[in-house]
Amino acid sequence: MSLLDYFVNERLRKVRDKEAHIHYLGKYIQNELISVLGNAVQDKILSAVHEAEYFSIMLDCTSDVSHVEQMTTPGTKGRFFPVSDTTGAGLTINIFEKFEDMALPIPNLRGQGSDYGSDMKGGNIDLQL
Repeated sequence: MSLLDYFVNERLRKVRDKEAHIHYLGKYIQNELISVLGNAVQDKILSAVHEAEYFSIMLDCTSDVSHVEQMTTPGTKGRFFPVSDTTGAGLTINIFEKFEDMALPIPNLRGQGSDYGSDMKGGNIDLQL
């Protein structure tokens, strides 16, 4: 099923079930579009990674307007999630949890990259996967 078919079918179902308005002007439909597209992109990336067997990752953290540190990793659909422990060890634990969720085997990780900001290293514990 193509992305367009999925989106149209899902949209029609929500209209039929009275879960959505008919127009595409509200903030909710914009968020839905972003979510549907994010899911499709994630599925494509994960499919390619599983097919290729070996993979590398890029990691970056940023704080939001309320100064909460957030991280995104492959397979998070471009979404950021809060990170309470920004040490190298804390970020590593978060990455390992995401890899487990996506069925990505750690031994197949062949490279990593980051901006090597101060949150990528915690005292004597660098973020080394």
